[in-house]
Amino acid sequence: MGYPKVSVLSKHLYCLSLLRNFCAHGHRLYGRKFITKPILNSANSSKLLSIRGKTIDDKLYSYYLILQQILLISDKDILREKIEKIFIKYKSVKITEYGFPLNWR
Repeated sequence: MGYPKVSVLSKHLYCLSLLRNFCAHGHRLYGRKFITKPILNSANSSKLLSIRGKTIDDKLYSYYLILQQILLISDKDILREKIEKIFIKYKSVKITEYGFPLNWR
């Protein structure tokens, strides 16, 4: 799966279980800052949103990046397309509130 250490995979799976629980129990994700941050490799870290010189690594986009690392290619495309449709449907939603950079695709 491309993980250098089992501890990184373990942390990612823990982060994704937290995300699953937030979604399953009706918690909001808009503007949420996650206390538990995933460990991102340098390629993913460079994709993070930066505001006024501060890298935003505690929002949903960080979790999206680790999910993209775990998913099969076909599933990655499906997830990306579904997220794109949501952002198109709800144009008033600021994707930066989820930590997504404007060029996230």
